[in-house]
Amino acid sequence: MRTSHPEGRSVESTELSISGSVDISGVLALREQLLRALDSARPIAIDASAVERADAAAIQLLYAFVLEARRRAVTVTWRDPSDALQRAARILGLEDVLLVPDGATPAPPSAA
Repeated sequence: MRTSHPEGRSVESTELSISGSVDISGVLALREQLLRALDSARPIAIDASAVERADAAAIQLLYAFVLEARRRAVTVTWRDPSDALQRAARILGLEDVLLVPDGATPAPPSAA
């Protein structure tokens, strides 16, 4: 798993890139990247186009991240999430929460 966080330049949003295999072995590092992005209090754009594989631990982390972003009123947008990421989210029933079109506001999870 590789993530990048552009530093040292003025941008209106915080941009993250997630790629490769996103799994339990890298969730702690990914969590730190996501928390830093949240702490910026700016909108967050995540490029997940190069994710080759994502396991349940990674999807659960991304779900918790999206919920925390909502709680903090931080907008999260996804840029071209890969088929692998979409498939993993769909298997867990979280695609509507996680993988929304660029610029859209995610629907809150349904209370069942």
